[in-house]
Amino acid sequence: MRSVVCCIVAWFVLLQGELHAQTSYPEIKKIYENVDGTLSIDSYMQALKGMDARANELVRGIDDTQERGRATLLWHTYQRENIFRYWKAIGGRPADLQKLRPCQLSTDPDVPELELLSPEDLKNVLDWYFRVNKSATSYARMKECLYGIKSEKVRQAYAFGLLERELQVNGMSKDLEPVFEVFRCCMKNREIVERVNELEKMYTPVRENAIAPEIVLPDDKGNTFRLTDFQEKCVFICVWALDSVNGADELDTFAEAKKVNEKWGEGGIEFVNIAVGASEDMDKWRKILTEKKQTEWMINLFCDKTKSAFVKDYLIEALPRYIFVEIDGVLRSGWFISPANQSLFKQMFTKNVWFYKRVGI
Repeated sequence: MRSVVCCIVAWFVLLQGELHAQTSYPEIKKIYENVDGTLSIDSYMQALKGMDARANELVRGIDDTQERGRATLLWHTYQRENIFRYWKAIGGRPADLQKLRPCQLSTDPDVPELELLSPEDLKNVLDWYFRVNKSATSYARMKECLYGIKSEKVRQAYAFGLLERELQVNGMSKDLEPVFEVFRCCMKNREIVERVNELEKMYTPVRENAIAPEIVLPDDKGNTFRLTDFQEKCVFICVWALDSVNGADELDTFAEAKKVNEKWGEGGIEFVNIAVGASEDMDKWRKILTEKKQTEWMINLFCDKTKSAFVKDYLIEALPRYIFVEIDGVLRSGWFISPANQSLFKQMFTKNVWFYKRVGI
């Protein structure tokens, strides 16, 4: 009987500790929610000490050791986020971040408590660690996780997750190509390694500087478009979804790219839009082309998403997508920046203009 009572008491104490920990996490986060960008760095650092003291009281009140370790990691993450948001609020100058970095409560990401976190919390902890301490590229983040952190959970949940997201959003860049070998060297999970090999095989044909896979699609005039017929020009392509409510609005965004056209010289670039939909959507497609007057100077193509090789060859998933093919059919990017980001788009869109002029193109 006594042992049963002891077990019940122990269970109750543990439960109380866990409940306190669970209810403390949002309380800890709330401490760091507000950022006053009018404070001087010295005043902010003083205010941060007060926030840290309040959070420390909450964490120390957690009885269960594992839960306290988990809460501590999240506490330090909320603190890093606050530092980063304050830094952005005061102008985001590198020298200011150097002054603020020593305020961090911890800077070592290789701790055993990482294993206690959910995948979502794990992502947040490492995202904010890299954001404040490294400002690293996706490749550098993956490499540091694979080489510098012992946790296999980090490698699987964070590093591999980061690889998948990076490929989906930006495709395979030159900087990303070496990461596949790093995964093969460091990953213990053979299923993940096999998946990495599959991703490499999928994305290699549409990597930067590869010869762009052929595109063969019907246009709105009843002709057949072939990408290889345009190898003497650059080809800029917008891929948009017919079944999306605002999918056709992307044609208005795409038309903004023509404002940069004069920098390429007469006839130096072709603008092509590809509508992705089902075969029964062709009437809807033609109606949109009639309404969108700017499509008169574009090449307008239709892609049947269930039959066309284009969807598979270019890994068309999330739309819209922009594809840039340079002279001689070289793929600059299968995931090019949208003209909606005007300043960065103009810089990226025209980055090879002077090269073309030097060689007389």
